[in-house]
Amino acid sequence: MIAICLLSWAWTNFSIDSRVYQQWRDQSDVWIKAGVQETVSKANFHSKSRLLVLDGDHVVGEIRPNGSFIVILQSRAASAASYWVQVQASRDRSVLEATRSRIANQFPDHRLELFRSENGSMMTLRVGPCDSRTEAGLLQSKGAKAGFTDAFLVRQSTNSPFAWVDSQYDKFPFESNKLGLVSADPETPIGYGDRSYRGILWFRRKGNQFRVINELPMETYLRGVVPSELGPKVYPELEALKAQAVAARTYAIKNMGKFEESGYDICDGPECQAYFGAGVEHPLSDQAVAETKGLVLTYNHELIDALYTSTCGGETEDSEHVFNGKAEPYLRGVSSYVIDREVYPLPCLSPKGTSEVVSVQDLQVRAMIIGFPSPPDLNGELKGSDLSLWLKYCGWILALDEAPQLSAKTMSFASFWEVVSQLPAIRDAVAHQVKAADVSMRLTEKERNGKLHHLVNLLMRYEILTPAMEDDMFSSAVLTRVDAMTLILRLCEGFGPEPEWSKYYVDSVKGNTLVLVRKERERTVDLSRVAACLTKSGGAYQFLNQPQVREGDIIYILDGVLSRSMLHIVSNGLVASADRESAFNYWIDKKSVEQLEERARRYIPELRGIRSVRVVSRSETGRVTRLEFIADSGKHQVTGLRVRWALGVRDTLFDLIPAYRNSRLVHLTAVGRGWGHGVGMSQVGAFGLAKAGWNFEKILKHYYRDVSLVPFDTLIQGN
Repeated sequence: MIAICLLSWAWTNFSIDSRVYQQWRDQSDVWIKAGVQETVSKANFHSKSRLLVLDGDHVVGEIRPNGSFIVILQSRAASAASYWVQVQASRDRSVLEATRSRIANQFPDHRLELFRSENGSMMTLRVGPCDSRTEAGLLQSKGAKAGFTDAFLVRQSTNSPFAWVDSQYDKFPFESNKLGLVSADPETPIGYGDRSYRGILWFRRKGNQFRVINELPMETYLRGVVPSELGPKVYPELEALKAQAVAARTYAIKNMGKFEESGYDICDGPECQAYFGAGVEHPLSDQAVAETKGLVLTYNHELIDALYTSTCGGETEDSEHVFNGKAEPYLRGVSSYVIDREVYPLPCLSPKGTSEVVSVQDLQVRAMIIGFPSPPDLNGELKGSDLSLWLKYCGWILALDEAPQLSAKTMSFASFWEVVSQLPAIRDAVAHQVKAADVSMRLTEKERNGKLHHLVNLLMRYEILTPAMEDDMFSSAVLTRVDAMTLILRLCEGFGPEPEWSKYYVDSVKGNTLVLVRKERERTVDLSRVAACLTKSGGAYQFLNQPQVREGDIIYILDGVLSRSMLHIVSNGLVASADRESAFNYWIDKKSVEQLEERARRYIPELRGIRSVRVVSRSETGRVTRLEFIADSGKHQVTGLRVRWALGVRDTLFDLIPAYRNSRLVHLTAVGRGWGHGVGMSQVGAFGLAKAGWNFEKILKHYYRDVSLVPFDTLIQGN
């Protein structure tokens, strides 16, 4: 196999570029090589800047701005020739091209190709290739007869798997095994797929594919790591990002060379630490990297293995319980229950007319969501005038320009549906969407004559009505307001838009103003303009009366239909840990036994026929350290990280709720907290502590016990 690069190529002398390149490399003492993305057989690279092509440490080519650089793998016969006859050399490419055109017909069985010298200043015209020196000698004699008396044999090196092809499709083998690409402007990254990278991109062959390796200064690398690991748009706290920068720097330096056999130091995924390149850089995380430049964590004057986890669920874990290795003294389990959240009372009162019956409150809330200005009175029987008013409020959903004017007479089920059937949008849908043959599928000839049966067909088709509701449509029984509102809501929710709730987090309450945040966006809510505060339990809405909220609580806000907002308050699972802002502070995972076995067999290949699953042991923090599968194939145990992997859950801080049938497991529910391995710094916990006023050093020394924060260069000098 040979890797070939297709370029928009510019030929020049690159000695100056080589010196500038070397000066740029010398600016940073610590460089790191990150293996990026997956191995590929073809890749396209581009940049707005001029790109320099590297053969080892020498600049040997240039790609003009907005040009392209394509690396592919192409089959090459194992017996490929390596002998060529050099017929001419020149600094002027046009001279060689003219000669090639003139003599091409004299060598019909061979190629005439241009090659460049090692320093890039000279080009040569060669004829070949030849399978042997003898064949090349015959070709040399033929060249001499053609006037090239000084032609000589060249054995072309085949040590390098790389060659480049210029815009004229001339191929130039590389002298070394190192093909690289670097931007002439360090501030302009190189695009690769949907990402972009600063520094140098090297290409390393791996079997029938190749891996792209990004080599760059450590501090530049961290600009792509910190926002990949702790997004500043979601977690915009500088001190938390500074803690992340120090942890990531320490981890990277400690683990440099981990993948040395593959040609790089560290990977770009969860096995190491996330690195998405220059495209995720953000001013706040850049500031965090800059303000902690060179700082690392040590224990007894040695770099620590600065592990970190997304969300610890309130408690981090001792390292040996997860990684089945050495009990690192600085990686001890610690609590994230170390801060108090300020409580903010909201002046939301239950709206006038709120029912004390929970099921009725749910109807009242849903009515306000679709446009009612206040909770409707649902006591007693429905009158025509009630229905007129209700249709006025929700007419925007049912395409009503004007609600029908009905009398104050009590309405029956049948008269209610008669009114609905005459609403223009409903009437048109029935006429165009329902045919007699559709109705006949369920009804007798006599029943088909009822004009409401077409409406029944339409509403049941979209599950707005259930079969149990069908008979009531023709009933002369008096319709209660509760039943009528239930039907109105089924119509409006079935045909209308989904409510557009916007998710925010509580930041603070200042006077009568609620301050909400989401990513980098802040929103203020005038509490005097709030129509109602809500909660939801068991799928049913309820009004809240003077609720209390804490920083980090989730609030969904509904705008649009009403001039006043509605607030749906979520108390973040009623947890008080520093990482409560995480979406994975608590979770539930459900699997059928078939899904569970498919997952578990990735890590226990011999597993067959799961009968039950049980927790064998836990750590002091409550995390599962050993899990057992009892199966037809026997008993199988997993420990450490494999507990989480085999079960397919986010963390090992979980409890199991199994469902059995005939003494065999049929379903398994896991309820748990946290996301990740649970060891070291909790990233979202760091965010919570930063919001509470902790600085980055205090955060780091909380999660990593008895460590020191030192500049890395002093650590080098000390050794």
